[in-house]
Amino acid sequence: MWYELDVNDRFVAVSNNWDALSAAANVPGNMFEAIRYRPIWEFVVGDETQRFLRAMFFLARSKRRDITLPYQLDGIGENSHFRMRIEPLQQGGLLVAHDPERRNASPPQLVSYAANDLTRCSQCLRIGIDGVWYTAEPTQDLASHSNWCVCCQCKENALSLVQEMREPPVASYARAGFSKY
Repeated sequence: MWYELDVNDRFVAVSNNWDALSAAANVPGNMFEAIRYRPIWEFVVGDETQRFLRAMFFLARSKRRDITLPYQLDGIGENSHFRMRIEPLQQGGLLVAHDPERRNASPPQLVSYAANDLTRCSQCLRIGIDGVWYTAEPTQDLASHSNWCVCCQCKENALSLVQEMREPPVASYARAGFSKY
């Protein structure tokens, strides 16, 4: 599944299966005609998550390099692990693809927590309690009770991706040819 964003991060195109997936998930508000030309930020929950994704979008655009980030979706069971691939397009647009990732799920840690004041990572869905992040499976819908952020591990993973991105080599061979003049 993929979508294309314009330079202002508005939806301008989606994959052929977009509407079918939206209908199967019983989310008619996500049909392409309902989201066309709307900014993606209307659909991203949490200020910190928005800042994180804005930074990744900026980096992909400014470096003209693809970025791939792992993330997890809430409430869809074992098949919840994905990779988001952000590809820069001409004129500042982005192609954002979401590909399922097969992985062996680690058993959740049993953690007691109060649902009314819960911090969750929007990328890996871990639960933060007193500065410690736990992999846990909530027994209830926590979206409305959660304070969404991006945990330190997900930030570090993204930072290591950024540090791996090197500028393309400057055409030193071209300069070498002109050094005689």
